[in-house]
Amino acid sequence: MPAAIDAKEEGEKTGLPASGPAVDLRNAASVARSARVLGPVTRAAFRYTLRGMDRIPEGPCLLVGNHSGAGAVEVLCMLPAWVARFGEARPVWAMANKISLAYPAAGPWLRSIGAVPASYENGREMLARGRDLMVFPGGDIDSFRPFYQHRKVVFGNRRGYIRLALEMRVPIVPVATIGAHFTYLMAPGNAWLAEKLGLKRRARLESAPITLGLIGTALAAGAVALALVDPLVLVGVAIVAAVPLPVRITTEMLDPIYLAREVPASLPEADRVERAHEIVHGALQSAVSTMKH
Repeated sequence: MPAAIDAKEEGEKTGLPASGPAVDLRNAASVARSARVLGPVTRAAFRYTLRGMDRIPEGPCLLVGNHSGAGAVEVLCMLPAWVARFGEARPVWAMANKISLAYPAAGPWLRSIGAVPASYENGREMLARGRDLMVFPGGDIDSFRPFYQHRKVVFGNRRGYIRLALEMRVPIVPVATIGAHFTYLMAPGNAWLAEKLGLKRRARLESAPITLGLIGTALAAGAVALALVDPLVLVGVAIVAAVPLPVRITTEMLDPIYLAREVPASLPEADRVERAHEIVHGALQSAVSTMKH
């Protein structure tokens, strides 16, 4: 569910509600059911651990995480762990992009467990209602970075999350995750490919979601077309490519960052935003670089 709040217009071109009651379609019963189903799966398949939840201050908070692999597994792992700790006493919402929310079956389900169309306005509205909100500023560029950059946090020039936290005067809780980038092995050159295909203009993607598994599937299809291998080989390769690899995933909530205390209000606005970004991104990058399972 990769999402990035990189500017106020992020959600204005999604074709989804920009604000108002229709934005929030979270359903407590759906969240509870999903947590019951996902909990055993995430523990068994990914040996998932969520640490540091005692560091989360009273809400509302802006939870800012790094994004990995296809950008969904770490979110689905976190849901049952959050519910197990807080239940409905402290629900959480997350920003999601229009591609995730446009899928016929997955989109409505994601909305029912707390996904909100990504936009600056929606972020402001959710925090104004006193709700905890999770965002992944790196979005596609973080999710689709090459598999060998699994310990990097890539936000690019996206600073909307900082402007949102400053405007709404809420603490930022960095959420660092390791391991999830190996669930789908992303191919090198995805940013270059997105630029050449014009994906930013067509789908607001700065990086293409090409995995090594997808490349393997294409090669297997070619081999089948040339009668070099049995079609069952293609089926097997496609299944392996579609299913996330069962790797260990660990998430840690870091100490909250109060930007009003950390960044002088006397700085020019652009400098203040950039300085705040350096603090938050630096905390995440340091944790991701040194964390252990």
